[in-house]
Amino acid sequence: MEHIHSIILVKKENKYLNYYDDRWDMYLFPNMKGNDLTQIKEKYKTNKVKFLFDKIHEKYSLSHNEKRVYHHYFYEVDG
Repeated sequence: MEHIHSIILVKKENKYLNYYDDRWDMYLFPNMKGNDLTQIKEKYKTNKVKFLFDKIHEKYSLSHNEKRVYHHYFYEVDG
């Protein structure tokens, strides 16, 4: 079973928005479960959403104690 997420690269003045995640102990790009373009446009209040690429990969999930398949979709949003 694939776990689908969208990774959102919010670009503003040639910089990208990220946030610090305590659980992962690192900076991450904003993200959301699923791959719904309408939901992304509504959340960021823009129609300027550009699909960049997608990637399927397998990695070990510490929180679930098992290998999982992830399908990430990457989008750029003008902020």
